[in-house]
Amino acid sequence: KVGFLTWRGANNYIDNSTNFKLIETYKPTDGIPKARWIYLRLPILYNRIRQFKPTYLIIKSAGGMLGLMSLICLFTRTKLVFMVTNDIDSDKRLNIKLNFLNRFLYKIGLIYSSSIFCQNNYQLESFRKRYPHKNIFKVTNPFIPLNENSNIYSSKKRSYVSWLGIFQAQKNLKSLLYITKNNPKVLFHIAGKNSNSIDLDTVKSINELKKLKNVKFVGF
Repeated sequence: KVGFLTWRGANNYIDNSTNFKLIETYKPTDGIPKARWIYLRLPILYNRIRQFKPTYLIIKSAGGMLGLMSLICLFTRTKLVFMVTNDIDSDKRLNIKLNFLNRFLYKIGLIYSSSIFCQNNYQLESFRKRYPHKNIFKVTNPFIPLNENSNIYSSKKRSYVSWLGIFQAQKNLKSLLYITKNNPKVLFHIAGKNSNSIDLDTVKSINELKKLKNVKFVGF
């Protein structure tokens, strides 16, 4: 049995044919800002998790949320699994992004996580150095192997190359600009939006990409 913690009202937007259960919690706008985590969100999350009784709780949020969920898991006797989604989650760059409280809670969450799932060797080695006795594994992104029955268009039937992501330094838009410039006969569709802390080099690359005839920005 698989459950998925989500916003209140999410069940109104899906049918009943899914093989997992949506566990509604709260709306992001509910409650009084700065105080709602204490009197609203944490009690709701605790009750939903306690009622569902999961064996494992998987979370991808690097920050204060990981620490808060680790405390809930302690009280509900649930094993917390942290799934790393970004290289900066495994090194000191995250300290620039998070304030003191969120850094503190993040460390608490890492300590009380029963396992950490990484995407690549960089993340794996970084976390193993910091937590040598913790269960830390590399779980690569899933893919579907091609075969004669695959419903995937061949390269001849495809008309463009897609790029999807947040516009920020680590996405290396400069390299994307280089690739698009050196393949003028190939159409590129770019989907994404600016990060909250977008850097000047990324802004320059985006502006240059917008000038190219073989590049189309399709929103996010």
